[in-house]
Amino acid sequence: MKALHDPQGILSQGLAAIRDRFQVPQGFPAPVLAAAEQAAKRVPSLHVDRTAEPFVTLDPASSTDLDQAFTIARSGADLVLRYAIADVAWFVEDGDPVDEEAWRRGETLYLPDGKAGLYPPALAEAAASLLPAGPRPAVAPGRGLHRSRRAGWRGTAGRGGARTDPQPGQAGLCHRARWRSAA
Repeated sequence: MKALHDPQGILSQGLAAIRDRFQVPQGFPAPVLAAAEQAAKRVPSLHVDRTAEPFVTLDPASSTDLDQAFTIARSGADLVLRYAIADVAWFVEDGDPVDEEAWRRGETLYLPDGKAGLYPPALAEAAASLLPAGPRPAVAPGRGLHRSRRAGWRGTAGRGGARTDPQPGQAGLCHRARWRSAA
């Protein structure tokens, strides 16, 4: 966010009032942070290695919570779009403190001066983020566009982390690059 000159704190006070009125969570409770730190140590071991595929993200250059990526490749006369979404379920167990807090929050709230994340930074901005720093677990189904212009899913039903994958595809380790926007 670009800094605005707000010497009297009017904007800051107004945003704080909005957060209070709509009960926007500030930070995470200590047990949730501790559980996220522990979960972040879990090493992906049941994912297909897709690191050779040139996945990219479309996010502002400063973003660290990269939860979606894609790649497009030719397969004969067809094009295959593979979409990857971060496999947070690999790290979060049903009913653990991180899971319970995520259900309480429901979504990440983006605000003019920051955000109130769904998951703690140890997961959302590190271990479960599709950052180019190393392989990250992701659910990555492929969508084929055939020469006849018909679209169809490719691949077989695969493991989507601790929970089932809602669409045909295979879980994978991915992320090689970021396509950074100027924003």
